[in-house]
Amino acid sequence: MVFMKKRKSTTRLPSLAVITALIPGIITLFFARSTVTVFEPPKFWLFQALVMGTLAAHVVDNLSKGNLRLVRWPLMLPVLVLNGVLIAALVGSLSPRWSFWGSYERAQGILAWLTLSLFAYLVYEFRIHKNFDEFLLLSLVGSSACVIVYGLLQSAGLDPWQWKVEEGSTPVFSTLGRSNYLAGYLMLIIPLTFGRLVKAHQQWQKAGLGLLLIGQLLVLVFSRSRGGWLSCGATVVIGLVAWGLLQHNPRWCAIGAIIAGLALATLLALNLLDMPEPIRQNPLLARLSTLHQTDAGSLAARLTIWKASLTLISQRPLLGHGPGTFTLAFAHVYPPELVYYQGREVMVDHAHNLWLQLGVEGGILGVIVLLILSLAIWRVGIRSLRGIQQPEAQFQQLSLLLALVANAFMDLLQPPTAATLIITWALYSLIVPAPTQKNSVVRLHSKTVPQRQLVAAVIAVAGMLLISALCLRPTLADYQMARGLQQGDFSAIEQAQQVLPWQDTYFHQGGRFMADSGTESGFSSAESQFLRAIKLCPAQPLYWADLGILYTVWAHHDPVYLEKAEIAYQKALAINNNQSMWLRGLGQVYVLRNEWERAEYTLQRAIALDATDAQAYMLLGDLYYVRERFSEAVLAYGHAHDLFPEMALPLAGLGRSYYRLGQCKDALTPLEQSHQIEATGPLTYQALAACYREFGQDDKADRIIDEGLQLYPQAESLLQMLP
Repeated sequence: MVFMKKRKSTTRLPSLAVITALIPGIITLFFARSTVTVFEPPKFWLFQALVMGTLAAHVVDNLSKGNLRLVRWPLMLPVLVLNGVLIAALVGSLSPRWSFWGSYERAQGILAWLTLSLFAYLVYEFRIHKNFDEFLLLSLVGSSACVIVYGLLQSAGLDPWQWKVEEGSTPVFSTLGRSNYLAGYLMLIIPLTFGRLVKAHQQWQKAGLGLLLIGQLLVLVFSRSRGGWLSCGATVVIGLVAWGLLQHNPRWCAIGAIIAGLALATLLALNLLDMPEPIRQNPLLARLSTLHQTDAGSLAARLTIWKASLTLISQRPLLGHGPGTFTLAFAHVYPPELVYYQGREVMVDHAHNLWLQLGVEGGILGVIVLLILSLAIWRVGIRSLRGIQQPEAQFQQLSLLLALVANAFMDLLQPPTAATLIITWALYSLIVPAPTQKNSVVRLHSKTVPQRQLVAAVIAVAGMLLISALCLRPTLADYQMARGLQQGDFSAIEQAQQVLPWQDTYFHQGGRFMADSGTESGFSSAESQFLRAIKLCPAQPLYWADLGILYTVWAHHDPVYLEKAEIAYQKALAINNNQSMWLRGLGQVYVLRNEWERAEYTLQRAIALDATDAQAYMLLGDLYYVRERFSEAVLAYGHAHDLFPEMALPLAGLGRSYYRLGQCKDALTPLEQSHQIEATGPLTYQALAACYREFGQDDKADRIIDEGLQLYPQAESLLQMLP
């Protein structure tokens, strides 16, 4: 941020400038708890509405005054080229609708990039007012106070809302939705807060900013984000070295080097040495002590996703697969080992790296253009930093650059969020020299704008329509969807679909909702819902797989749906051939159709991809049992039991298989354990009773037979055992 002469000297900011400066803080604090998505998409919806509304009001205000004022934005060319590349990527997009609006989970499509560009231009436009820079920075730092207070409440277990938190993760995420997203936000705000602290002159300002900075650091620690901690440390070292070079003071450089050395030594000790038990039990130090583990956990997942992302880039190197379509593209190269790192049900919707994400979605051209934009900003920022003589102003400029440094580190480790993107683009316009009245403004006289009142009215109406389309409609639709899912009201789901008829996720969720009804009418409605979702986005394999699940369940009422289930699963597997769950489902279809060889081959493929899938082992065990291959059934049921030792079905299958092999001694224990857990069918009672008789325990055998007949009075296998 550079203060230049010939900026407007009025101390009062226009209302539109105030609104623009408040937008980053508003978006950071905003979340819509009554919607399905809650955090990211609602933030973007509100951001788009605010920016479009502010821009329309700004143009109308200029027209009403009889002139249009255009500021020459230094970043205009690379920003236009970047957006042009993303728009060109629509041509080969896997889903043009996803590319424009963004995915349902993230909403980072072309519209989001265009809005960010317009917002950055508005920030630069209003910098012509002298106090705008100060007010914007005050808004950024001040709004973080609410984020910090909420984060501290969550860390103390005093959250007023009950959020669903993944097992093993921290509940500290404040208004950002995830702990690592909170850390990414803090890495932008902490340097800015420190810059304001250095600039503060009054004691109460220093005290307030000091407390705020301490709170930010505490919440960063409580977030348990290793990426945040490492980025913070690296930024501190870079800041100390940079300040030492600027002030020609080697002591600051030495301090930075010492801190870097100590931090590196600590990390090496934690990861390479056998640390004492108290250190290994500490949850914070334990997080840092697993940085060397590349075969498990989040680091292994990231490395696997990055490798697959490079494959995707090589497939479409020029313009990528289309903005916002990472989920659809990733399905084609889904690495089977990923199931061991982040679970079977998790779908990957981002690359955990901004540059790889952009490479997949916008191709190498998109990466090059964004890199040129970033380098241009750094070049201008560093040149401005060297040109400032006053240490205080120099430190303010350095704090802006350090915020971008920290954000650059986080962009290598996690996806950007609405809050971090908005703040980053605001910093882009703050770092370049501010516009001046003489050199940066082009004015068009009112005579060049005929019928300006009519034009102003049209722009105002268009602005209101944009606000409705970009914010109100998606928010209303998501609210209705959340209400329908929570209250079990399908009419509310249908209302959401009517509000946003192009949102394929709503029809997919509607299909899942109706499939749970268990009735044929519900299945029919679910089928139409899934087919509508597939029509809107045929590249999403999850929709085909869920249709296959529906047909498989429906086949219990009418076997004709087994053929449809096979087709649906094959459609899903044609897109993602490494998804073991869908192979297991296809194998189940073959089992129900008595196509034993195809079923065995498919289930073995599923197990080869995911050796922790107990259901696949159970299906394979059932297949072997029916085919009287009892030795192989023992192995399959044994694997299922090892994975879920508390479940009755694997124990029952294991015991029955041993019984059919004539090994009653081995069969008795699993059969008894299964019986203690729950009833698993008449064959289990028959096998247990037969084993008791084998050991001369006729009383126990008779009791088991009587108990089985009470549950299954028509079971022929038990009736034959009566005296």
